[in-house]
Amino acid sequence: MITSVKAQIKNSQQKEHMEYLATGYLIASLSYLFRIDRSTTSTIIKETCEAISSSLIVLTKPDKNKWLDIAEGYHEQWQFSNCLGAIDGKHVLMQAPPKSGSRFHKYKGTFRIILLACVDANYKFVLVDIGAEDHNSDSEVFKNSIFGQSLEKGTLHIPCPVEITGTKTRCLSFLFGMKLFLLKII
Repeated sequence: MITSVKAQIKNSQQKEHMEYLATGYLIASLSYLFRIDRSTTSTIIKETCEAISSSLIVLTKPDKNKWLDIAEGYHEQWQFSNCLGAIDGKHVLMQAPPKSGSRFHKYKGTFRIILLACVDANYKFVLVDIGAEDHNSDSEVFKNSIFGQSLEKGTLHIPCPVEITGTKTRCLSFLFGMKLFLLKII
């Protein structure tokens, strides 16, 4: 397959900025890795970050109808009834914030922060919580997150038990997560 030079450059730029955002490599290292001048590398990263920043949206807390739409999406796409979302946490490598001491310190001199997210059937974010320290377990992170606290207080507008599609059986709604999250009736 023949591709244009412009397409090859664009692919290279996408790889470069994603490598930078994913790893935090120095610009000089990326320039060497991708064989691109430092000033070009810096410009690509700046433009990419501006594009990401300008496309960010504020997520609002789902209401009862949004939760029901999410559950319907899981049923239609994955034949998984009453699922309100898939939840998991990701440990993200970062530079330590000024004056943070050992708050975000992990072994081998790295610093990490935890991103906790709930997604719908199409992998779109429904709820996101960023900022927990890495030394907490996933269940503690969830319990202490705004999401977990709202769930505990009953302010997430979770629908009451509903009938499983095609049956007369009523079932509680649930979030699908790893075994690290504590089982909890919502």
